Amino acid sequence: MAGNYKVKTFNGVTLPTYDPSYDLPTDRVSVEPMAVTYGVYDPLGSQRARGMGGTVIVQATATGASASALQTTLDSLRALRGVRGSLVIEMADSTERSRTARCEEVRTERRFVGGDHMHLYQPVRFVFRLYGNGWSGAENTDTTVIDASPKNATVNNGGNVDQPDVTITVTAGSADITALRIQNTTAGYLCDLVYDSTIAAGESLVIDCGALTVENNGSGDYANLSLGSTHAVDDWMRLAPGDNSMTYTLTGGSTDSEVEFSHYDLWG
Repeated sequence: MAGNYKVKTFNGVTLPTYDPSYDLPTDRVSVEPMAVTYGVYDPLGSQRARGMGGTVIVQATATGASASALQTTLDSLRALRGVRGSLVIEMADSTERSRTARCEEVRTERRFVGGDHMHLYQPVRFVFRLYGNGWSGAENTDTTVIDASPKNATVNNGGNVDQPDVTITVTAGSADITALRIQNTTAGYLCDLVYDSTIAAGESLVIDCGALTVENNGSGDYANLSLGSTHAVDDWMRLAPGDNSMTYTLTGGSTDSEVEFSHYDLWG
């Protein structure tokens, strides 16, 4: 990850920041070309390959006002080994980005050099295994009132990589919605979700595109969601970095129904 940053916390525990060294590479990708008669075939074509996580190495020096205080700090840091939690980094502009990780190793190598003051300092090395597709930044909610059908709107992903983990909430206004279509018409990101049941007036349909779940008024309704004729990506919904052009088409719902997109800006 480019730029000025520091690894701040893991699972709510503040990590050492004195004399730090960070190794935060971009996620690994794995795309296996297929041999064909006249060369090789890339199954992803022009699509961006999805990240597969990776390893982050954090090295810094823990300090303490006394030997016993330092030992207490080291005990809390060594207890992170094996824990799965949120790894948080702070950027130069003081914003934070996070992702799920597991602490695979905590190493505290001791070297007896210098004077007695050295018992107040301890180099620590952490190895974290990353999960997910990238680093989550700011949380965004884009809400559009459907006062006409079809209705065009813009949904922004302020990060620099594709975001498939999107939650869409459709709330019927003063009348039932009896048919619904949600399309991302951005070039290279064509998504087409079709819902073929009724959303009662005042109730909500929640489509979690990351977890692949559908709930109508709190009850599972996966069977009534399908992919439309223009759908061209592997995910239910995929947001390109920057602005995404959306089209919402519905039957019923009066002119006061709403479509809400909720997601985190995603960074590589």
